[in-house]
Amino acid sequence: MASRVRTLSPRERIERLKAKDRHLASLYRPAESQPLLVRLLRALLGRWTERIGRRRTGEDRIREKLMRAGFPLGLRAREFIALRQIVGMLAFLLTLGLTRLMATQLEIQPIHYALYGLAGGYFGAFLPMMVLNSLIAKRQRQVEIHLPDFIDLLTVSVEAGLALDAALQRVAGEFPGPLGEEGLRIVGELRVGRTRAEALREMARRLDIPELTSFVTMIVQAEQIGASIGNALRIQSQQIRELRALRARERAQQAPVKITIVLIFFILPLLGIVIVAPTLIAAWENLQSAFG
Repeated sequence: MASRVRTLSPRERIERLKAKDRHLASLYRPAESQPLLVRLLRALLGRWTERIGRRRTGEDRIREKLMRAGFPLGLRAREFIALRQIVGMLAFLLTLGLTRLMATQLEIQPIHYALYGLAGGYFGAFLPMMVLNSLIAKRQRQVEIHLPDFIDLLTVSVEAGLALDAALQRVAGEFPGPLGEEGLRIVGELRVGRTRAEALREMARRLDIPELTSFVTMIVQAEQIGASIGNALRIQSQQIRELRALRARERAQQAPVKITIVLIFFILPLLGIVIVAPTLIAAWENLQSAFG
């Protein structure tokens, strides 16, 4: 008779999520290397999570975003949710205080306190997510910039006679950014017994970049069918360089539109003020002198 699968209690599921967060965050940024203020902040967030922050809505989505951002400050998913709650509450109280100060000069109804407070609290809770999305975009741009050079060095190393794992370790040490970190992490996962295909697919999922995903897919397929890894790397490097050049041309074509927006809304009004203001002042003085 097949053994019955034991259902985990809510407390056990929470403990497993915490352990998973601690493991993922430690791979990116060990706690011993963090500044004192960062460790104090994490201790405060951990205490908040234990006593007040019991909300777990969207925790998997937050964990995926933190993973793509490289776990900034070593924050885990539950700590980041607690940070959003704290920042939202502080923004709510700050907005109420500013509204109270404005009430001495303007006529503000009681309903306005609630509306302004809710708007400030929502903005405060959304601000950490904006910063996190910005960090994800910055990290992805760094990977996109260095990926062709990374693959070129990997191709040269493989064609020189190194195995793919040794070449990956050697090349990853030459790139101090997120691409090098991910390469060294793959080497570490291979040492503990993980297959190369699983490690590469996991890296592609963490970074979530189409070019890198295509690169990983081609490497895995080349290994499965027994094709030359060097040729696959060379072809993929050329394709990624073409995509980068195409992306650069697209951004260059968007530049005139952005310049036009800045010109219309920022430069032209100031230029009009500089040109028209002296004429208006002189006309006003002439009118005053003419009519006494």
